[in-house]
Amino acid sequence: IQANEVPVEYLVFPDEGHGFRKKQNRITASDAYVRFLDTYLKGESGPD
Repeated sequence: IQANEVPVEYLVFPDEGHGFRKKQNRITASDAYVRFLDTYLKGESGPD
């Protein structure tokens, strides 16, 4: 992704390990996935 000059967002949840088990962290991560896909696959801009 970085080699193609696409911005990346690295999510870290201090209260989690490699996977996301807590509900709120899963929701936050899922929202980030959708924003990324909408922006870079569908060409939609996210909310400001």
